[in-house]
Amino acid sequence: MNKKNRKILIIIILSGILITVFYQIVARPLSEGQGDFKSIKKDIVQEKNIQVSLSVQNKKYNTEIKEGSTVFEVMHKIKTESKPPDIFDFKYKEYPSLGIFMDEINGLSGSLGKYWIYYVNGKEASVGVSKNIIKNGDIISWQQK
Repeated sequence: MNKKNRKILIIIILSGILITVFYQIVARPLSEGQGDFKSIKKDIVQEKNIQVSLSVQNKKYNTEIKEGSTVFEVMHKIKTESKPPDIFDFKYKEYPSLGIFMDEINGLSGSLGKYWIYYVNGKEASVGVSKNIIKNGDIISWQQK
């Protein structure tokens, strides 16, 4: 066997070894669902759910949501889960530099000189709904002022 054929044979053997190692370490665990990012993340960081309440127009809504969620995410979750007779609905506008502003909650829209403002645990919010991270047991209340 000449030098050229020997080099080709060595390259083929090394390529086979590399492909086998790649398959054993990377490809097979991913196809078996063992190495994907979500399962690794779940093993490392256990996601914690928290309890939150929202009240508007004498109606109270309770939900469980993942820790680190915003007021807006709470509202969206309650909206998607609500059922008659306790339907929760809202309409909003998003302004690029200012954030999200509520136009209407449960069919009641803002009128001249009236607007929706929200409170967390009785204190007027100082940031928009998309920036306010809620904590376990928080009570969000909307009032029209």
